[in-house]
Amino acid sequence: MQDLGTLGGDNSYALGINDAGQIVGAADPPPGNKLYAFVWDSSNGMQNLGLFPGAKQAVAYDINELGEAVGEGEISNNGPSHAVLWDGGSPTDLGTLGGATSVAFAINDSSMVVGRSDTGSSETRAFGWDDDGGGAVMTDLNDLLPSGSGWVLLEAWDVNNSGYITGFGTQNGNVRAFLLHKN
Repeated sequence: MQDLGTLGGDNSYALGINDAGQIVGAADPPPGNKLYAFVWDSSNGMQNLGLFPGAKQAVAYDINELGEAVGEGEISNNGPSHAVLWDGGSPTDLGTLGGATSVAFAINDSSMVVGRSDTGSSETRAFGWDDDGGGAVMTDLNDLLPSGSGWVLLEAWDVNNSGYITGFGTQNGNVRAFLLHKN
């Protein structure tokens, strides 16, 4: 077992790992801030992934084989959190589906991101985010379902390299796990 350390505070949480052994999560920073998203590897130790300007908190949940990490971060000090992509530089705000908050739970090696977003009408929906050649865009995964299916996809928790997405939602009012393929 190995202690990964912290970013100056007392606690750290490892939440995702890729095949190269890079680990992402959140750690207490020096006093005055909340949680910082980090990436850890055996060569560089724990490194802060960065925050949006003026923000004091971010968490990374997953990392792909390219070293791209996803999670959530405040968009301003004590402001709402948005889904975030870290790709070797500043964090990228992935936006929302019209509501105040979103969170990215997973990313595959094609940089497809999945998670949950508010819609602006006090509902949450599962989303997919990727660059399909026409620019990166967040999509409500419910838009991929046939009308009248009885499904409402609430959260997408993982995506594999073949584009299969898992999560949960409701089908005719009952909570159910789902498997969806996004081409």
